[in-house]
Amino acid sequence: MTFIFIDETIINALAARNDVSVNLTVNYMGVPFIINIPAGYNLRALLGADGRIDFAKLIATFNPTAK
Repeated sequence: MTFIFIDETIINALAARNDVSVNLTVNYMGVPFIINIPAGYNLRALLGADGRIDFAKLIATFNPTAK
């Protein structure tokens, strides 16, 4: 199983361009989802103790569209 997450490197890149929204397409538990992270969203607020945001948390936060 591959674990997918967003770490501080990605968060820093998005923070540098807070005018850019991001659409991610991921498979989670066998279901494809499109996650839209709006421009300027404070992703640091979602960081876990390990310094990462896993896709389960992104799905719970952004209410994505199942593809």
